[in-house]
Amino acid sequence: MFLFTVCILFCSGGGFYHHFIDYYFQYYILMLVLFIYAIYVKHFWHASLMMCLIILNFFRIGPYANLFFNISGRGNDTLSIIYQNNLNNIAQSLDVARRHNVEVIALNSAQSLPYTYDYTYKLINTEDRVDNSFIFSSIPSEKGGKVRFTPNVEASYRNISKHGKEILLLNINFPSSQNDAEEKMLYDNLAEFVLEQNVPVVIVGNFGLPSWSERFYKFLDKTDLEVKNRIILSDGTAYFNPLSSPGLNLLGYKALGVKNIDFLPKEDNSGCPILFELRL
Repeated sequence: MFLFTVCILFCSGGGFYHHFIDYYFQYYILMLVLFIYAIYVKHFWHASLMMCLIILNFFRIGPYANLFFNISGRGNDTLSIIYQNNLNNIAQSLDVARRHNVEVIALNSAQSLPYTYDYTYKLINTEDRVDNSFIFSSIPSEKGGKVRFTPNVEASYRNISKHGKEILLLNINFPSSQNDAEEKMLYDNLAEFVLEQNVPVVIVGNFGLPSWSERFYKFLDKTDLEVKNRIILSDGTAYFNPLSSPGLNLLGYKALGVKNIDFLPKEDNSGCPILFELRL
């Protein structure tokens, strides 16, 4: 088991071991459970082995993920954001946001959806139908739009100003199944977009990869963005899925913090609204 752990944690992403990358965190939890059990039954040799495996796993994923707790930050100013993918009904999502006094709603849909005027939340350019990726906000803003990172992947962005502080919020929902060339193009173009901005960038959404995967952590190193949330075991379609690859993340600049994360009622939608309460 020790040799197997070393292989899956430190071998390159290709080949057989590539399939285990998404589940490093679940493997970490398994080792913790086995360690506690070994202590309970007084098998201290086995407990020592489990502790070695836990330490190896931690040093593989710890630098690029917050295992159990959000980075809370020290700011006093707050901003509330809902992220939701697999959207079916815009009106219901806006109603959920209104009940929880949310200011910004980042939505993603696989199909074009009808939209009617809402007195609280506004789009940048209101059309009869909205599709793919879009951001509503109760905070007035005229800067925003959509950006295409690959022929098949589009995201929405919007400049948000509050308490004299301005950020650019980027709303993404990346596919989890891409070949290496598509994935490289996606993350290279994403990094270029982030580095071109003259205001701090916050990215929320499903990255399609865990933050400790090589492509992801090289992107983090290049842009100086940080993962701010605890690991979320969900792809957005369920409140909790222990077999899900933890691709849902909120990234931001160093001073940004996450006060709280909460899953809200999804009503008739296929995806769950995830509330991020930020400290700016």
